[in-house]
Amino acid sequence: IAVNEMIAMILERMSSCVSLQSILFKITNEHGKDEFGDFRPTIFGMLDTYNYEHNIYKTANGMIRTDLHDQVMVLRRAQAKCIAPASIECFYCHGVLSKPPFGMSQQYNTNDKWNRHTSTVLVMATGKTFHEACGKMWQQGLHTDKVC
Repeated sequence: IAVNEMIAMILERMSSCVSLQSILFKITNEHGKDEFGDFRPTIFGMLDTYNYEHNIYKTANGMIRTDLHDQVMVLRRAQAKCIAPASIECFYCHGVLSKPPFGMSQQYNTNDKWNRHTSTVLVMATGKTFHEACGKMWQQGLHTDKVC
């Protein structure tokens, strides 16, 4: 193996453990007056360019990270906001939300009372309100022209 290939292999393997900046700095300090003396200004120029580009990279990453964080926080705040329903009437069956949807009252015994406190009501971002069952049918596209 030629010396150039050996140096290239050593630098390549070292770069995964030690930063390029440290390697070049060590070479210029220890061998700056020897045969690498002619390359010293070039290597220092490379180090300056590396430092400059590294600072740009860190600054850009910080700006992107901050921007993404701000966008996520805005979305989380919007998601946590309450939506006021436009009416207390189901958009699908046009029944009052405090009563079971049309046809659902047969599912309950006469002794059982439909509990408006435990029933689920869906409120869409547009303000439309649904009984849970009506909302599922509406989302599946089971629209009917017939009003219950």
